[in-house]
Amino acid sequence: MTEKWLLKVGCTKEQAKVIQRMHKDLLAEACGKEEDEERTKNKEKKGAVKTALLNRKGGRPYDVDLVAGLFDMDWIQMNEQGEITEGFQEQEDFLRKDKEYLFEPMEEGKWSKVG
Repeated sequence: MTEKWLLKVGCTKEQAKVIQRMHKDLLAEACGKEEDEERTKNKEKKGAVKTALLNRKGGRPYDVDLVAGLFDMDWIQMNEQGEITEGFQEQEDFLRKDKEYLFEPMEEGKWSKVG
């Protein structure tokens, strides 16, 4: 919305400036809401990834927050119940293979104890 257009449709110069400022503020607010929603979704996804990592067989991560942070949350898809439906298995398999030192080894079906 340009000042020139606002003047053409009958606004005064002062009104045009106020309208432009309001328009700019509304756009910034809308973008902020989208960013907040995206942050909330990513928090939910990260929580689901952490839970899934702790419930998987094959050894828990030594640091679940660190390992969950290595996941690309854009690949993670969740259903309405908050369950992961896509994107977890492939990433977990890669991390367990490529970064196996991040996970505890398994001993006789129980979690091994370090220390």
